[in-house]
Amino acid sequence: MKRSYWLLLVLVMFICFTPSIGAAPQVSTNKEISTFYNGKLQLSPYKAIIVNDNTTYVPLRLIESFDHINVQYEGPSIRVVTDKGTFSIDKQNTILHQNTTYITFKKLQQMSTITGKYISSATSLFLWDTAVGSAKTDELIYHISTVPGRLREDFGKKIFPTSEFSSRWIIDVTKSAVDPDYYNIEVMKPDGTTETIPSKYVSETDLRVVKNILLNKTMWTNKSKAATTFSSNLKHLEKVTITSIKYKDSSLHYTLRKQNGTQATVSHAVFGTGSMSERFPFFSKNIKNLYNWKQSIWKSIENETVTVGMEMFQVWLAWGEPDRTYPSDSPIGDADMWIYGNTYLHFTNYKLSLIQN
Repeated sequence: MKRSYWLLLVLVMFICFTPSIGAAPQVSTNKEISTFYNGKLQLSPYKAIIVNDNTTYVPLRLIESFDHINVQYEGPSIRVVTDKGTFSIDKQNTILHQNTTYITFKKLQQMSTITGKYISSATSLFLWDTAVGSAKTDELIYHISTVPGRLREDFGKKIFPTSEFSSRWIIDVTKSAVDPDYYNIEVMKPDGTTETIPSKYVSETDLRVVKNILLNKTMWTNKSKAATTFSSNLKHLEKVTITSIKYKDSSLHYTLRKQNGTQATVSHAVFGTGSMSERFPFFSKNIKNLYNWKQSIWKSIENETVTVGMEMFQVWLAWGEPDRTYPSDSPIGDADMWIYGNTYLHFTNYKLSLIQN
């Protein structure tokens, strides 16, 4: 399946409060997971979590919306009323996460008619308490097993289609009966309606990866990257700090802080050939510290100019990858000609020997 897996993050913050129970332990090591109930994704600010990679907990604020479950808050005490009876919640089998009380999935099963299954490849918890819910869950789990790993990871997660920034959540993925490389991706909108989208999208998970790599990091600009827009106050190989990353109109938009404190911007398309990391318009290190070249060479590279005598890699740093090479396809290899638009660069023994316009 041809798709790029990137993108961007719009995180809706909610203030979660549930009365605490005695000395229920606070939790910091956890992983949020998607929750499906009777085959339907639960869009809630209260997420089920897995603690220490082995115990699944569900928030009371989430399950109180389920059929046949009533959660009663009376001061510091909490009672859960189900078809099985009334249960008092204490600190045993309970944790406090983001000021919200969570109980173990095992405890939920003991108190109610709910059963379920956690699918690790989709980081999703499937719960059901009806025959219809069980059948729908079996269908979803089967679909998960038939799609590529990346689509499994994004199952139940927030994504952003390429055409607009409005968020969606993947609720089902099926293989196309017409094209074996195509998948039907069914998503839920914030209003609960559903639609099928193209295979290209940006996932919230992917954006977290991008932010972990770049946000608040010191970088050096790489203006030789194609299909990238730099603000006019940015120089090639300039030291900057990335202060924000946003997604809009199928592009990543970076806000940068220059060394003098002023701001600058960079943007580039999310989708295209190659991996996203290959299209990042930054160097993670000051490349000038890695090569002991003459100042005149570095001046040419910083000014994005090339001169006769420059090595292939120096030309690549100044102008980026050529549009075409002849006779080799390697950007930095045995090719004796690099072509940039209508400019032809000839190399002899890996050094620039002639510039033809």
